[in-house]
Amino acid sequence: MVTPQKSVELLKEVDAIHCVSDDMGKTILPYCNNPQKIFINYPSIDTGFFKRRTDKQPAHELIIISIGRFTFQKGFTTGLLAANILKQSGAPFKWMITGDGPDYEEIIFQINHLQLQDHVILTGSKPVEDVKELMEQAHIYFLPSVYEGIANVALEAMSMELPVVATRSGGMEVSAGATRLRSVVRDRGTRLR
Repeated sequence: MVTPQKSVELLKEVDAIHCVSDDMGKTILPYCNNPQKIFINYPSIDTGFFKRRTDKQPAHELIIISIGRFTFQKGFTTGLLAANILKQSGAPFKWMITGDGPDYEEIIFQINHLQLQDHVILTGSKPVEDVKELMEQAHIYFLPSVYEGIANVALEAMSMELPVVATRSGGMEVSAGATRLRSVVRDRGTRLR
């Protein structure tokens, strides 16, 4: 197990520390004996590939997409609480979640518990070409992460001309203009049964 003290010792030995956001740099700073070692290298994406080919079409239901590993960090369980609020409002929507991971069964359980089977579609892992096609169909990209540097997938969604709804999660505040979604969902979520 890496303790904070071990982290400090390890970081004394390195020549440089690569971070993908200012927030990540601030997080690592207390463990670093020399702030000059920290450099920020913001991620980039292939905007030629992630380019919308078709005009957005009006639809009778909102198509939301998220992409990521099924882990606590990615916040899909919090996102499902938000989807439940959207369902209760009567808004017609589908939320496609592309990915897989260790929290798969927990996510399935919560979808069933909240009776979101008609609204949430788990597509499994997909190659990048298929992800791009799903983005073509979507109206909104949703990033419910608990913590994040700067998510490349959110930058790809923006390149595809999708509005990004993101929780306040580190570097995403800088790149996507984060919302207050997480606190709203958690406050309301405590009353969900």
